[in-house]
Amino acid sequence: MSDKLTKILIVIFLTLLIWAWAFLEQEKEDSFHGMLVVSQQADPSLLISFSADGIQYGSQIPLKLNFIGTPAKISELTRRSKLAPRGDARREALDYAYNPVDERHTETKTYAFDLLYFLQNHSKTKELALTLDSCEVADKPVTQIQVDIEVLEKKWLKVRCLDENDVPVSDAIVEPDSVEMYVRKGDPAEATIQLSREEMDRARKQPVSEQPFVLLGTAGRRVAAKSVSVSLPQVSELESRPFQTNKPIGLIMSQKLQNEYKVKIENLSAVRSSVQVKSTDEAFNAFQNMQYPLLIEIRDSDATADPIPPKSVIFNFPAEYVRKGQIELADPTVVKSRQAIITLIPITAPTP
Repeated sequence: MSDKLTKILIVIFLTLLIWAWAFLEQEKEDSFHGMLVVSQQADPSLLISFSADGIQYGSQIPLKLNFIGTPAKISELTRRSKLAPRGDARREALDYAYNPVDERHTETKTYAFDLLYFLQNHSKTKELALTLDSCEVADKPVTQIQVDIEVLEKKWLKVRCLDENDVPVSDAIVEPDSVEMYVRKGDPAEATIQLSREEMDRARKQPVSEQPFVLLGTAGRRVAAKSVSVSLPQVSELESRPFQTNKPIGLIMSQKLQNEYKVKIENLSAVRSSVQVKSTDEAFNAFQNMQYPLLIEIRDSDATADPIPPKSVIFNFPAEYVRKGQIELADPTVVKSRQAIITLIPITAPTP
C-alpha cells in the first residue's frame, strides 16, 4: 500500500510540475514602439495637443508599450511590428486613436488623461489578445498625461503662395483664392501653399493642385479639406547674352575677418571675365544694376589655411527673377570652374 501511495504522489507531483511549467510557458513579455494619435474622425473644430512630464508633443506622442501574453501571440506581434519593413502592409502599426468627443474632452481647457487605462481598454489591445502591463513616454513609466483642448472657429482665409525659401510668389494665380478652415479665435491667419522649384516649373506649363495649410503652434499644421489650383505666368523665351562687370566684387565674411584682414583677389581679371547668361531683358538689366553682381565667400578658417583654397564665384542673380525662371547661367558648369585665388593681408594696427 505504501509503494502504491508513493507512486500516486509521484504522479501527482509530476502532473503539477508539468502544469506549472506549461503555465509559465504561456506567459512572455516584450516591449514595442507605438503612438498615441488624434483620431481622423475627431471634430475638426477641436485643436488637440498632448503633453507629458512638462514636454509638449503636439498631436501625437510616441509610446513604449510593454505587453504580456502567450509566446505565440508575442512572437506574432514581433513579426508584424518589428520584422516587417516600414511601408509593408503586413507591418502592425501600434497607433492608438484618441477621439476627444469619446472622452468628453470638448471644452477649451487642459484635461488629465489616464493614458494607461485608455490603452489597456482600447480595441487595438483587445484585438492583439495581449495584456498591456505598462507604457513609457521618453523612457519614463507613465500612467497619466495632459491633453490640451482648444475650440477653434471656422473662417474664410485668403490663400498666399510661397516658394521653397518662404518668399512670396506675387504672380501666382490661385483659384479659388480663399478657403474655409478652422483657426484660433481672433487669429488673423492666412492659408498657405508652398511650391518647390520643380512645382513652380510645372505650374508655368499647367495648373497644379495644392492643399493650403495653416500653422497652429505645437499642434502642427492643419490642411484644408479642399485643394486649390495654382498657375504661374509662362516665362518668355530666354536670350543668351554675354555678361561682364567692372563693379566691386562683394565679399561675404565675418566682422572679425573684416577687422583683421584685407582681401586681395590675385586673378581679378579672370573672375570678371565674360560669361554667357540666359535671361529676359528685365532680369538681365536688374542683374547688371546689382551693387555686387559677383560675390565671394571667405571663411574664418581661411585665415590659418596654407594655402587658402580657391573660392567659387557666386553669381548674385536677383532672387525674384531666379524664382520666376527668368535668369540663369547658359552653362551651369561655370559655377565650378570660375574660381577666385585670394590672399588675406593683415591690417596693421594704428600706432598709438
